[in-house]
Amino acid sequence: GNIEMLADESFGILNKGQHELVEDIQISTTRLIGMVNDMLDITKIEQGKLDMVCEIINVNDLFHSIIDDLADYAKRHNFIISTNLQDTNTTVFGDKIRVRQVFQNLIDNAIKYGRDSGLLHKSSCIEGDHVKFSFKDSGIGIPKQEQSSLFERFYRASNTANLASGGSGLGLYIVKSLVKELGGDIWFESEENVGTTFFVTIPRTK
Repeated sequence: GNIEMLADESFGILNKGQHELVEDIQISTTRLIGMVNDMLDITKIEQGKLDMVCEIINVNDLFHSIIDDLADYAKRHNFIISTNLQDTNTTVFGDKIRVRQVFQNLIDNAIKYGRDSGLLHKSSCIEGDHVKFSFKDSGIGIPKQEQSSLFERFYRASNTANLASGGSGLGLYIVKSLVKELGGDIWFESEENVGTTFFVTIPRTK
């Protein structure tokens, strides 16, 4: 909170060098907080202590909320998020915070590992007792020989090494664990330098 106030110049005007230092501190602090939260989530999941309050969730409303939250982030990366939901009244049954965490992580990754003028296309369809969501991006893709390791702890693809966006390699491990806890499934298709499509299923009812 103090760093944010410094960055907003609540305590006085900063020169260019000071602005850069504060921004670096803010980025590093955000990453550290994210990593701590990831480790806490992993501990709760593996100990079976992940509390979830399940309810009926309107998918359209949830996506709009996520897109609003990520609007500035996407704009800075020259990234477009498009949505094609089969039915704007489609609902799933799960913990709203955790479903949001799954979707937001996948969208964030698409932006983070995308390329200039990137695009993410989201769609959904009802398949029996589940709703299947797809997140198709035009990013850097995942090397074929590394795809079997994608959902492992601390895994980061070799072709992300030169990207400025840092990551702990825990996001997709947590996403898969959460989807399983919600009673769904997750898988992907990817081609390096072409893009990746993630598929997620979430139950429609209890």
